[in-house]
Amino acid sequence: MSRGPAWTAEEHAELIRQRSVLMLPWEAVRLPGRSNKACINEFYKARLSQRIARAMHQKRRGRPPGPAVRPEPEPIETCSSSEQVLRPRARRQQDLGVLRDWADLRGRIAERGLTGGWFGDPPPGRSALDQRASEAADAVELPYKRGGMDGY
Repeated sequence: MSRGPAWTAEEHAELIRQRSVLMLPWEAVRLPGRSNKACINEFYKARLSQRIARAMHQKRRGRPPGPAVRPEPEPIETCSSSEQVLRPRARRQQDLGVLRDWADLRGRIAERGLTGGWFGDPPPGRSALDQRASEAADAVELPYKRGGMDGY
């Protein structure tokens, strides 16, 4: 299986121009001497190698991979001293209902444990399964009253 001649810089530039700049569909991308499938493979192979190279470069610099260009911060508008600017408070005061619910939850967790407080599980020994198991254990008769063979 022959891979064909190596791609030149001009072919790469033309491929990127047709696909990215002109936004042609793959069926309309035409390069002399290259099949449509070869153009698709080369385009995505070049993009993947660019991403890997960028990630490796940022990793070497100690930064996590991310966007190459950071957005510029918006300029701060200044106002004259006669204008009053209404700004929202930086810290939002919590509603008393939220605080009350939080305190109630912490109290239930302290009383019943984590799953009992959060999910509402009954305390140990009070669940239906625990009661059924204790009733079954009480219903079992031992052959001897004290458990010994001589009856004592």
